[in-house]
Amino acid sequence: MNEIIGVILAGGKSSRFEGGDKIFAKIDGETLIHRAIRKASKQVDKLILSTNHHASNDFDFKIPIVPDMQFNSVGPLGGILSSLEWVVQNHRSVKNVVYFAADVPFFPDDIVDILINMKKLNIYKKLFCVSCEGMVQPLFSLWDVSLRDSLRDYLNNNNYKVETFFKERSCIIKELKKTNPPSFFNVNTYQDLEKLNSYI
Repeated sequence: MNEIIGVILAGGKSSRFEGGDKIFAKIDGETLIHRAIRKASKQVDKLILSTNHHASNDFDFKIPIVPDMQFNSVGPLGGILSSLEWVVQNHRSVKNVVYFAADVPFFPDDIVDILINMKKLNIYKKLFCVSCEGMVQPLFSLWDVSLRDSLRDYLNNNNYKVETFFKERSCIIKELKKTNPPSFFNVNTYQDLEKLNSYI
């Protein structure tokens, strides 16, 4: 399988999180964003950060930061499109891009292997993601870079729902086993952070 580029999606508005940008909140003494970078970087050949957080400019993450360009307030698909465009411009030989959500601190350490194996079994498909307890996790997904054109058309038609795009592209989904702590529990509030810290 070709080189794999990973993208951490960290463009959320943190509207329900008290005290600022949630990606800088800490779990076990480590910020969510640094934890995501550490865990994801072990699974891919190169890692980039998709974010519109101005505070991110004050930190040296030692990875490229790609802001949302044309679609900067439409949710995660805007960040996905900008990152796909960046990959095509900067790494033309790369075909596989894997996405990680920055606010999910316990995502699996083998999520990339899982997604790549799914693609090996479905070589003519271009979009893959996982689910857990029946809940689809589209922000942990593998995209073929060729999807950027159809995604751009989708957004240009004022369509912003992630689930609809995945369904229209016949995304392959694999159900994963329930874990403790929960692999895909995402932080939206300070109470969520306290709950996840209780697992440490």
